[in-house]
Amino acid sequence: MRRFLMYACLLLAAPFVCHGAVSVSLARVTADSGARGGFIPISVADSTFSGFDITLTYDNTVFEVVPGWYHPGTGEVSENARTPLSSQFVIRVQRTVSGRTTTLRIAGSSERGIADATGLFLRIAVNVTGAPGEQTPIRVASAKFVDTQGNQIQATVSEGAVFVNRWPSISRSPENITAVCRSGNNPPDQLFEVRNTGGGTLNFRVVPTVPWLTCSPAAGSSDGNRVGITVQFRATALLPGTYTGAILISDANADNNPQEIPVTVTVYPRLTRIGPN
Repeated sequence: MRRFLMYACLLLAAPFVCHGAVSVSLARVTADSGARGGFIPISVADSTFSGFDITLTYDNTVFEVVPGWYHPGTGEVSENARTPLSSQFVIRVQRTVSGRTTTLRIAGSSERGIADATGLFLRIAVNVTGAPGEQTPIRVASAKFVDTQGNQIQATVSEGAVFVNRWPSISRSPENITAVCRSGNNPPDQLFEVRNTGGGTLNFRVVPTVPWLTCSPAAGSSDGNRVGITVQFRATALLPGTYTGAILISDANADNNPQEIPVTVTVYPRLTRIGPN
């Protein structure tokens, strides 16, 4: 770790001389809760430098770096963190934790550096620990870049973020269905709508719980759009009375799975004609 500290001191001591410019961006990524081994890309655009020292901060209840992404003794990043643009750099990491805040200091140096480079420079391997819907910015506390002579270079660094995908959520309208008919007849068809009010895609199935109901289509998907479902009644064999059933709407990935729409059908006796035809 001594080499890391010596390099950081070199950056801090270098006089500010603008030799070119550096543009670095951290990605804004989305991931499922519990996802493991994903990457936050760090990219450069039209950049020339041979040394860098970047300090990032983030909420570690949303994500944390993968153990093994860097060597706990030397601090050197693993090979899968590197890209062709960063392969020639010696890159080391210091990680400190204070409560919910992790500070990640990433510093690297190369004799040749890169010139007018554009593309993926480094990957930060992370495990997502946050609950669905949580998020954290990846803030840049400091960023310094130098050329091969040790002169500091003007840099623009765009901050990143991690968003934890919300689970799909089932919404249905109306919340109940009622129908009436005379014995020997069917009530008119009715319509209800299913919509995803959460994240991702809702892939749902529709299943009536009684034989005198059918639904079409029996499955669908929603990214927030409304999906219409037609309800047909098969009540011709029902005797006069009141009947109850339900329509189940399910998606194993939804945070409120399953949902149901209660259905009530009232069958009245046939009309009896009195008097001459």
